[in-house]
Amino acid sequence: MAFPRKSETKTVVGSLIWIAAIAAAAILIRTQITEDSLTDRLSGYFGKQRRSVEFFSPKYQVLGFGDPVFSISENEVTRVGNISHIDFGKGFEDFRIGDTKVATATLYGNAPALSAGDYLKVHETDQSMEWVIRTMMPPDMRKKIGDLITDAWQSNHDELVTMFRPLIEESIADAGRIIQEDLKVSIQNHREQIDSLSQRYQEQLLEKQIIPLVREEIWPIVQEEAQPLTEAIGQEIWQEVSVWRFGWRYLYDRSPLPEKKLTEKEFNRFVETKAVPILENHLEDFIDVQKSMLTRISGNEKVKQTFSKSVRDIANDPQFRDLVASIMKEVLVENPRLRDALKNKWQSPEARRAMSIANKRLDPTVTEIGATLFGSTSTAITPEFARVLRNKVLHKDERWLTLHTKAAGNRDETFAQQIIDASNEGTTTNRLPMFTEYEPSEYPAATEPRTEEAILRRAGKE
Repeated sequence: MAFPRKSETKTVVGSLIWIAAIAAAAILIRTQITEDSLTDRLSGYFGKQRRSVEFFSPKYQVLGFGDPVFSISENEVTRVGNISHIDFGKGFEDFRIGDTKVATATLYGNAPALSAGDYLKVHETDQSMEWVIRTMMPPDMRKKIGDLITDAWQSNHDELVTMFRPLIEESIADAGRIIQEDLKVSIQNHREQIDSLSQRYQEQLLEKQIIPLVREEIWPIVQEEAQPLTEAIGQEIWQEVSVWRFGWRYLYDRSPLPEKKLTEKEFNRFVETKAVPILENHLEDFIDVQKSMLTRISGNEKVKQTFSKSVRDIANDPQFRDLVASIMKEVLVENPRLRDALKNKWQSPEARRAMSIANKRLDPTVTEIGATLFGSTSTAITPEFARVLRNKVLHKDERWLTLHTKAAGNRDETFAQQIIDASNEGTTTNRLPMFTEYEPSEYPAATEPRTEEAILRRAGKE
């Protein structure tokens, strides 16, 4: 009986192992994507030859080895390559990231065909704190956290208010008293600066702007609105005046007779019994005239412009701003009396007891908010927190490139024609121009990321 040689046995066993591995991989992948999708992707990655494409930029760009290249069309995002070589210049060959004008990308088999006018854009993720907050708290996350806070507040509202209201009221009262006292002291300490500013504003604003404005714009409005009413009231009062009663009392006061001040007494009587009732009867008329005057004055364009300019001049005055900042710093920020008063109040036994009870009541909500934002041991970290960690800690997803081609239908044809016109030959495709997208944008999320990652790992490019 013939037995297979040892080498033949190894070959057979190895073949069986490879067949089993390929079948298992096909079954696993098929559970995540459709057969058509799998066929398309595998043929895209492995059925087509990879290409190395050099690209250039008219100005320096920050690039790093491995920066991904995406093709984005409509709502589909596909990773089609990565940066494989960067020309940092002589003496900088060991650099992995830096400024460059020339680099090379390896395009995978699924990359679209290239033609004249195609180009790349370099994108950067927004590095501001606003981006962190926006990423960590999208609208649905904000709503969920808001609902948690609302529910916790409604459940513990009465107890929390009862505990903290006396502390808050006493703190506000103590702080208000200290601020009022120390504000007077601070103003007195800065009296020389205040007087200097007042003198300057009197010359620059009051005498040159406000007084001429009152004379030319405000006073004519006051006269025009008030004159009819004042004339009518004056006429009514005059009709009640008794020349005889005033006349003989005036002559009597001038005579050598003993009792004096009859004219003054008559005037006081006239004011109380005649003039005041007439003025009271016209009280509503006075209010109407004031409303009309204020409406006309506030609507006067020159008045609005002058006062707006005056306020802006004062607000933008460095000397005024320094003075206000200095006073606020002394009274609020670096005030030891205020700090000690608040510290003593909120470290008192009553405050400690209130904080302890509040912590017990709100701890479940705080824990749930933390799990919602960051994740937990049972749910792992949230995708939002993972994006922030990946960007801020690991420095991933900070830069990427997008490929704009005629084949994918995602390029600006007007811009593409300008590139063709600027080219000497107009048909070369082995070097692509690269431009900067100056507006920060979100790192693109590739379609079906698990499948993409699996295929990329097998391709040895992750």
